[in-house]
Amino acid sequence: VHKYPHDVSAYTQGFLVYNGFIYEGTGNYGESKLRKLDLTTGETVQEKNLSEDIFGEGITIFNDKIYQVTYKSGRGFVYDRASFAQLDEFSYYTETSEGWGLTHNDTSLILSDGSSLLYFINPTTMEVEKRLNVFDENGNVTRLNELEFIDGRIYANIYTEPYIVELDAATGQVINRYSALGIVDRSEANSNMDVLNGIAIHPLTGNLLVTGKYWSKIYEVKPVPLQGS
Repeated sequence: VHKYPHDVSAYTQGFLVYNGFIYEGTGNYGESKLRKLDLTTGETVQEKNLSEDIFGEGITIFNDKIYQVTYKSGRGFVYDRASFAQLDEFSYYTETSEGWGLTHNDTSLILSDGSSLLYFINPTTMEVEKRLNVFDENGNVTRLNELEFIDGRIYANIYTEPYIVELDAATGQVINRYSALGIVDRSEANSNMDVLNGIAIHPLTGNLLVTGKYWSKIYEVKPVPLQGS
């Protein structure tokens, strides 16, 4: 539907829209950042560098606080949304001992770890209150990465593949699949481009905003399920 600029130096891990701005968490040691961006221009409005020993992963905003998880350290951070000042640090434990994507519903943070499990975490105690297994007609669906929750459904990138799944947040069953094959024009590609990763909801249109690691564009798309989904 539309294209917006995206910083090609951003190894996108967490991606969402809040109050009309893009919030993005990036990864890789020595490159990890927390950023607030102007969607239309792609310009950085606010930025915080993470410690060089931290590999940033998914982010979400809950009760006006930014929550961020990390790849292998088992550490998460809570920031003031307005100032990016760190308010707290927490620990979490998953089947893979990793943190990947992060989103939330009305009551819980929802974390992925590269397995077929999603972890529903109490945002006050940071305790895992529920584990949800994600599956389709062929069995468990793994490599769930960046997440976006809306209206009882969760959209998830499948790491290393150009596909997004939509699942029922109550049962874990995959409802629809979407392909991003062909979304990037040759002129928009670059030698460092990595995989699709990043799903947000456009607040005005309800369309999806998708991007990837070191991509030059954010794509606003109207999702059309693959046949047979």
